Amino acid sequence: MNGINKDPFACKLACHLVKAQFGDICETACCCLLDRGMLSAFDLVRSTGFKPSQLHSALLVLIQHNFVNCYLQTEEANPRRPPISQTLYEADLPAILQNLRKPSLLVHIRDESSGPAVAGEEADQSLSAGEVNEALMKMLLEQGRLNLDQVIAAAAQNLEQPVEEARELLQRHFLGLVQKRYIERAPGCHEPPPVPFQHRKGNRKSAPKPGTAEEARHQAQQAKALARAEYEKERFKLPGRLMQAAREDGAGPEPPKKKRRMGGSTATGPVKEEDDKEKVVLWRVNRDEFNKRLRHAACIDMVQQKNGPDAAAILRAMLHATQSYETESQAPQSKSVSQDEVISFVRELEAIDPDYHPPDTVADVLRELSDDALQPVSYTGEGPGGSTYCVNMAAIIRHKRLLETDAVIRQRFGVHGLRLFRLLYLHRQLEQKQIAEQAMLPPKVIPLIHSCLCSLGVSAYKWAAYIGDPACWTCPIASCMLLEDWSRGLCQGLHYMAGFVSLQDVPRTTDHAPSRTLYTWRVEIDAAADKLASELYKAALNVCLRLDFEYQRQKEILDLVNKGMAQAVQRTHGAQLQKFQQTLIHLDSALLRLDSQIAVFNDF
Repeated sequence: MNGINKDPFACKLACHLVKAQFGDICETACCCLLDRGMLSAFDLVRSTGFKPSQLHSALLVLIQHNFVNCYLQTEEANPRRPPISQTLYEADLPAILQNLRKPSLLVHIRDESSGPAVAGEEADQSLSAGEVNEALMKMLLEQGRLNLDQVIAAAAQNLEQPVEEARELLQRHFLGLVQKRYIERAPGCHEPPPVPFQHRKGNRKSAPKPGTAEEARHQAQQAKALARAEYEKERFKLPGRLMQAAREDGAGPEPPKKKRRMGGSTATGPVKEEDDKEKVVLWRVNRDEFNKRLRHAACIDMVQQKNGPDAAAILRAMLHATQSYETESQAPQSKSVSQDEVISFVRELEAIDPDYHPPDTVADVLRELSDDALQPVSYTGEGPGGSTYCVNMAAIIRHKRLLETDAVIRQRFGVHGLRLFRLLYLHRQLEQKQIAEQAMLPPKVIPLIHSCLCSLGVSAYKWAAYIGDPACWTCPIASCMLLEDWSRGLCQGLHYMAGFVSLQDVPRTTDHAPSRTLYTWRVEIDAAADKLASELYKAALNVCLRLDFEYQRQKEILDLVNKGMAQAVQRTHGAQLQKFQQTLIHLDSALLRLDSQIAVFNDF
């Protein structure tokens, strides 16, 4: 899966999350953008029917929380009219849905930052690095886009520390989060809209002819790509004061030396201008980096389940060595690393993490991983540091998706349904007769089974009743008929009730007569994964609706608790309140599990 393709249940879940957090007006604007795509403010007012002032406030709220992206579209001038510019708005569906992942992001950033906080002159030494980083990320996740001073003030208030005393400590941790790419600069509203993907037919076209409309469109697309590339250069650029602090600690790069121009401004002029620009820069959470780190954790967990802890430790070292070179959150492979580099990063992790226990022979584990059927690690050649290897993250995630799909099919259709699904997955497509043969049916009675099925007209949906009757297994014809009927019923159930298996007809003649047509069953793993992802969105939406129903049902008790009558409510409705709390815990944990599975099928 490459992202989210606007599944209807995903859109409904996104609209529900926006309504629960910001109200009806924001929900209507978000639903309109999800349904109709990129729109201008005029089209949005006409579609929603709201007043321009109301819609303007709703868009500001959605943009502030990174739920809506805005672009500046400029049309070229012609002899009849001057150039026209308008702002377009587009709903960011993945960003809205990842709002469910806030607890997982905070837990990840807290667990990754181990040890005491960076030492400060007047900061509280009882704070750990995980608590400080969690406070910074929590404020950005809750409030969206903030400048540096606002982030520091909000984090200091969350840590219950004076702002001036904790400023240096928070700035240093903010610097570390930017260098790890957990925090990025928010894009401005003057960027051009992204170029839509176009499917090319046939061979690649040559360059457009000069002076044609095609050349003008090509130049406009290149200008848009250049403007978006400028943002990528500034995306993780540190402010001047943080760069100065990093250079003092020896952690930041040295500024390039420039020749002094004659007649230039004084030293205080550019610094003051740079400080003024820093106040305008807004920062936000880089969700792609979090998805990349969570994807690494899922790969490590998958390899540990299949190949053991030694292989997982080596894979963790390889991903740690190459994570700074990954530019995409869904990269199929990592950068190639040599055997000596893997050993050095293993020692580095061993010094940092006391719970990290690598194997003694790194070369043997790398060789075993490259020879595995799953191929989590691929051998890429020889280099100065020995053999080089890369991590096949796409293959690991594909195997994890297959296991998740198997678990759902086994829970819904039983062991026999899983067996048929695996059989079709391994053989790509099979005819009904071939399915019966692969299911270990006696080949001598296959024609008799078909004649019995045609004459008796046994229903394919009564196989469960036959399985419950042991007497049917005494007759060989009846038992074989049962297995044939069982396989056909399961295939039809998988196809019509779930959509995990598809049916394809192969006509022998041009009239497409059923008697002269072969019907083959097949499994498309990508289509099955899309179907399962849609069902996960539907399940998450149902859990959210159930949460709202529980809150609405206990509204009177919660109002009394909010008014300061908690002790009286505990005496009169203690059992009811305890049951409500347990229900909330179960629903929240179910929502987190669903979100982890959604991430596997859409974001990884």
